[in-house]
Amino acid sequence: METLQVKCQSCNRQLSSFFCRECRTVVPVPRGVDYFRYLGLPQRPQIDADRLEQTYLRLSQEYHPDRHPDLDPEQHAAILQRSALLNQAYACLKEPKQRVQYLVELLTQGERSASHAIPPAVATLFRQVQTALSEADGYLCEAERPKSTLEAAAFALGSGERERHAKALAHCHEATHAQQDEALAQLAEIDALWDQPGEQSEEAFHRLAALADTLSYLDRLEAQVHERLVKLRMVTLPNLARP
Repeated sequence: METLQVKCQSCNRQLSSFFCRECRTVVPVPRGVDYFRYLGLPQRPQIDADRLEQTYLRLSQEYHPDRHPDLDPEQHAAILQRSALLNQAYACLKEPKQRVQYLVELLTQGERSASHAIPPAVATLFRQVQTALSEADGYLCEAERPKSTLEAAAFALGSGERERHAKALAHCHEATHAQQDEALAQLAEIDALWDQPGEQSEEAFHRLAALADTLSYLDRLEAQVHERLVKLRMVTLPNLARP
């Protein structure tokens, strides 16, 4: 089990955070320290959620600026930076999607670009989403088109069409989330291969990279669906009430 091991440069004590309570010194964070190491966790697809939570709570207290009113301005700024980095690391590693994508980027040193090809696992969902997006776009274009009084009245009478498009997009949104959950269910299998020798370990990384691509693609689909839903809610139907 990995733990956060830091040495105070002022008093040479071994620490479990980047702050030395004995000599009241904020310890520099070494260059290249990643989120896993910052929280004393192993670099792997799955992590111990309870341990992450406990470490985060402990370090949150350690780095809270209100606990260090005696620090000079430079040290105070440094402890604020430690706290901000802690929050970033926790938010990333707690969320499985972000953790997968971060780990792949970390292991490839940012040199691997996400694939823009449609992952086979989401091909059916892609067609469903594209159909719903295309139909919603047609309705939105019609909503924005200048209309005569008669055309505006006819458009208003078709208010049920807006609800139909919203319902189709909401279904796509739910299906996208279900696909994300199905993809993330692979994490346990991938993690079990992570420390295995040779080809099994290599297979684990390739599967993790493919999973990161799938999740990234699903995120893009979800963003497109959300954008159309927002636009549909903003459509104002003409008021047909007589003055």
